[in-house]
Amino acid sequence: MDYVSEKKLALLIDAENISYKYISTIFDELKADWNITIKRIYGDFSKEQLSPWNDIVSQYALTQIQQLQTTSGKNSSDMALVINAMDILYRNNVDAFCIVSSDSDFSRLISRLKQEGKFTIGMGESKTSKALINCCDQFKYLNLLYDSTNDELNEENISLSDNKAEQEETSITPLEEIKSDIIECLESNDKRKGVNIGEIKRHLKNKHSDFDTRNYGCAKFSTFLKKFNDVIEINTANSNNIKLITTKERKEIENYVQQLLETSKNKTIGYINQLVLEKYPNFTPKDYGYKQVKLFFTSIDGIELSNNNNIILSNNDNIILSNENNKSFSNLSYADMQKIVSEHITKDEFLIIKYIVEHQKNEKSIKNDLNNAFESQNINTEELFEKIKPYLKL
Repeated sequence: MDYVSEKKLALLIDAENISYKYISTIFDELKADWNITIKRIYGDFSKEQLSPWNDIVSQYALTQIQQLQTTSGKNSSDMALVINAMDILYRNNVDAFCIVSSDSDFSRLISRLKQEGKFTIGMGESKTSKALINCCDQFKYLNLLYDSTNDELNEENISLSDNKAEQEETSITPLEEIKSDIIECLESNDKRKGVNIGEIKRHLKNKHSDFDTRNYGCAKFSTFLKKFNDVIEINTANSNNIKLITTKERKEIENYVQQLLETSKNKTIGYINQLVLEKYPNFTPKDYGYKQVKLFFTSIDGIELSNNNNIILSNNDNIILSNENNKSFSNLSYADMQKIVSEHITKDEFLIIKYIVEHQKNEKSIKNDLNNAFESQNINTEELFEKIKPYLKL
């Protein structure tokens, strides 16, 4: 959901839970996109630890809501914030709320605000519980944003090993999970043509309310994507397009899995995985962006899950392609075709090729039609014809 600066926002800060040092970060993150019409801060400002806020409230035009803590263990400022939020909600004079706190007790409040159609932004430290983070439409880690600003972030340094967030207990979405989600987005689209970089970014933001490249030490999304250059590549001619890459080792593993399914009677995921590990001891699906080995296996073209949760070749008769079997091209499946050409082609391209072969009866006509059909695409039609020729009945 995109909002412009005319949209009104209520900013409610839990001073008991958030350091005063984050105040400029809070406003820097909000002022570009929101008109902050309500600015309130809650706490017992008679306490010494909250005294620095007293010098800040006038500078940022904050309305200070003083709440004396009269009972030990009870936080009256939290209650005041919740009551005020509901009052604002029922007056219906704002479009969004920003709750600044790392306290998970505000999860139910944020859920209630969302039920009424209000856009919700959470701000807190990276120690914030996932319960609160997941309730928000958007969540920002103040400590990481503060550190990146004060450390004068160098976006050319894309190493993760020295990222403070990795060295501490944190609720930030792990990079492994982000990697899997990027793969998921690319897998659901045309692998050969790639996906627009903006679509990948939207996919990640929709899945993770806390996603922000600055959490991982990168000022730009294009820089952030370089962390995954083992599984994706950015089109140098068009930097807005990215696609999956198949390393030599991955292709070897994929071919080996297909061979196992063609020859083995036991097609359970566990058994096939065991055989793969015997040949490739370092194999792990996480290296290729998959959370489970099942997801890696079923990402291989021509492989699918059976009804009893085994993995099988998509062509149910499990025909091993060879020149000797003289299999007619008209009977080839899409999975067969992928094996023949040894590269990714779309199903639409497969259907075009099949139509041409079935409607032309000589070599010259088939070649001409292939050239005309794929003239504007990066397909070597001469090489393609030589690969499918053994299966043509000319």
